Amino acid sequence: MFSSVTAAEMTGLANAAYWKSNMISPVRFEEAPSFLIEVGPSGALAGAVSQTLEKLPGGADVSYSAAWSRGANAGHSPFDVAGRLYLEGSGYRSGAGQRLRS
Repeated sequence: MFSSVTAAEMTGLANAAYWKSNMISPVRFEEAPSFLIEVGPSGALAGAVSQTLEKLPGGADVSYSAAWSRGANAGHSPFDVAGRLYLEGSGYRSGAGQRLRS
């Protein structure tokens, strides 16, 4: 996971101090990756992310995807995101998803 607080890849679990900093610190979109995935029950942040990206230099080059959408098949949603990552040229490897069993 990439931290929008530190502009670096996170190597461990986030603690309470990190989440406090996450809530009060500016989001460092300019240093962030080019693909944002919102993990939650819906794309609640889509509007705010879109408005922020419009104002940033290079914001048009950043893709956004919600991991789940209301009314969508929850079993398909993660694979939809994986497909978008692949199409964006992220280097996503589908082998990890094939190990999942339902």
